[in-house]
Amino acid sequence: MSTESDSQLLTRLNIAEQKAEELARLLATVGHEVKTPIGIAVTASSHLQLKVENIKSEYQSGKMTQESLEAFFDLVSESAKILQSNTQRASALMDSFKQVAIDQAQETVRVIELAPYFKQLQMSFALVLKQAEAELSFDCDDSLRLQSCPGALTQVLSNLIMNAIQHARIPGTPLVINLRAIAVNPERGELSIELRDNGRGMSEDLQQQVFEQYFTTAKERGGSGLGLGIVRELMNSTLHGELTLSSEEGRGSCFSLLLPSLPLGDN
Repeated sequence: MSTESDSQLLTRLNIAEQKAEELARLLATVGHEVKTPIGIAVTASSHLQLKVENIKSEYQSGKMTQESLEAFFDLVSESAKILQSNTQRASALMDSFKQVAIDQAQETVRVIELAPYFKQLQMSFALVLKQAEAELSFDCDDSLRLQSCPGALTQVLSNLIMNAIQHARIPGTPLVINLRAIAVNPERGELSIELRDNGRGMSEDLQQQVFEQYFTTAKERGGSGLGLGIVRELMNSTLHGELTLSSEEGRGSCFSLLLPSLPLGDN
């Protein structure tokens, strides 16, 4: 029976550590994003409660007029719309983040609808992007699907996005990151995902080193050099795909992921 080498065990531990960090970031984003619709709903319900007490007092004292009653009906209708829209948004956010968290915790293959998947990923990075003054957009046909391991794919894309935020920004220029999905072999379910940024780019020498474990250009800022090494490991061992990098100094970088369709239920 084969046993794991020290390097394989270390890689697995690093991947597990990164999953925990991703889930922690996700939890922070959940709190930030859900706070707004819940806060609006609480304010609307408090205002409605106050108006109920006012109209009740007018009724009991015999001072209620048709005009005040109609105004109250309008307020109730508007408050109901506000409560419905914001509680539905909070529920949708929770469902979205829940799916991302489940995907990150599991390694089972499933069919991924890419447009909603990218939207969930975009939402999970909302807080980090806001703090970094960066933008994440995606370009994906609604019909595109991929049969793969969403947990590993999420970790790969999350690491690439964080890498761009931490290393690619040019001072004074807003960082823009774009995800694009392209069907390359539809009959076999294969597709390509490109992650492109408008950042500082990389020299040819740097491109040769970025996927090496523990290589980092940001040691002084706490960089571990694990992110892109883990990306390569997950692409090879879990997603069974190909990863290429195209970059030019001063003109941004593009990571291309060629992903095959995996058998359902595998991990």
